[in-house]
Amino acid sequence: MKAMLEGLEYAPEDNAAATTAATAETVGYAFSSDHLRALERDGYVVVDDLISQDVARAAAASARAMYDRGVMQNLRQEGRDDDVAVLATSSLPAGDEFAGLRPCVEALLRVPDDLRRVVARVDDDALGADVVSKVRACRAPDRLMLARYGSESCRYVPHLDNDPSDDANDAGSPGLRPSDRVFTLIAYLNPDWDATRGGRFRAYRPGVAADAASPSDFVDIDPILGRVVVFDAAKLLHEVRPSFHDRYAVTVWTRGAELLPA
Repeated sequence: MKAMLEGLEYAPEDNAAATTAATAETVGYAFSSDHLRALERDGYVVVDDLISQDVARAAAASARAMYDRGVMQNLRQEGRDDDVAVLATSSLPAGDEFAGLRPCVEALLRVPDDLRRVVARVDDDALGADVVSKVRACRAPDRLMLARYGSESCRYVPHLDNDPSDDANDAGSPGLRPSDRVFTLIAYLNPDWDATRGGRFRAYRPGVAADAASPSDFVDIDPILGRVVVFDAAKLLHEVRPSFHDRYAVTVWTRGAELLPA
């Protein structure tokens, strides 16, 4: 863990100090071939019913508690204003005030298996080889990131989550590097969000440069409670628009099967 934190300049290791009790097992989400076609065509797909409102509200309360307790820290990285905590998926912070995070995290960690079930039941020619190979290879990670954007126009400039042109793309231990990311999964934890609060997720159309984009070249997505965005970490140029209200999200990056421990 320490090597990853030093390499990627994430929050302290002791964010993930204690193991929480297991929650009741739940079934996975029923993704469809249409979801994967959207992921293939646009580089992303929005899912509004993967996480229930009750689960999302509980996770939101836990996220706020973590910030209030000082667990989240600003990385002081140019182009991003968020406060973050990197947590081990198997060792989330203990205590009743943090327990609401686990069901939300578990729903995200099931997504790789959920997507593979779709690929297994569709015809070989129904989807492109690239998205099929990525879905078949992706696995749940052992780390997640909790992020808060403050109300002072906090934002994150346009970027790729897996950017080969970035000198830091290969920094860190195998499986924890930006270059190892296959899909990004973001769950939003913002009750009563509306357009006046800003903080939208801007997804650029494939091949469009942010500094040359017209309004038809991107889609803005509201970070409403329980919404999940799944996108190709190496393909989707995206940003977080300035936020005028505290904005929370939990993110996991799936990794390739070849990076899993033997």
